[in-house]
Amino acid sequence: MAAERIEVTVLLFGKAKELAGSDQATVTLDSVISYSDLKKTIFESIEGLAPIKSSCMLAVEQNYLTHDDLEIHLRPTSELAVIPPLSGG
Repeated sequence: MAAERIEVTVLLFGKAKELAGSDQATVTLDSVISYSDLKKTIFESIEGLAPIKSSCMLAVEQNYLTHDDLEIHLRPTSELAVIPPLSGG
């Protein structure tokens, strides 16, 4: 059975927010998705983010994701975030 397609709001912080020109975006995703497919879809769907793709982390429900996450379950109400590296100063 194929995963359902859902719309999820993606929160953008720091450089991601600056590049996208907004603090959030809506992306259509499979409700069950791997980390690599999730990251690929987000960075292809939100204009301007491609330059920072390799340095960003993703989080769902305030939990960081890793490449080891092979089956991420999302709902339309899931809190999904793109978190760029923090710089000190």
